[in-house]
Amino acid sequence: RFRRRITPTSFYPMLSGIATVGRAESMLRGWLLNASRFCITPKGNFAGNDDTCYWGLPSVSADDPAFPPLGYWRGYVWGPMALLTYWGLSHEAYLDVPLVTTARAALCKQ
Repeated sequence: RFRRRITPTSFYPMLSGIATVGRAESMLRGWLLNASRFCITPKGNFAGNDDTCYWGLPSVSADDPAFPPLGYWRGYVWGPMALLTYWGLSHEAYLDVPLVTTARAALCKQ
């Protein structure tokens, strides 16, 4: 049975390049660069983030009921998830996609 939670693993299809450019852009626009979901702002400057979602890329979307602000595991940033998401954003299939470049830079900066 599939769970409908949005987590950094939602971006993992980008690791192999199997997500189409259109799907990748949709995920980035709707999820990764949406401050109410993954706390990453396009400029990587925390603009618009509140204290419950300050650091980038929590382990579950901040608008999910399972997200306890500043709680252990769900809510905090976990290095392996962030690194795998970054590697997905770095896949050669997306190197010429401006939104992916923006998201990769914002993830690193934030």
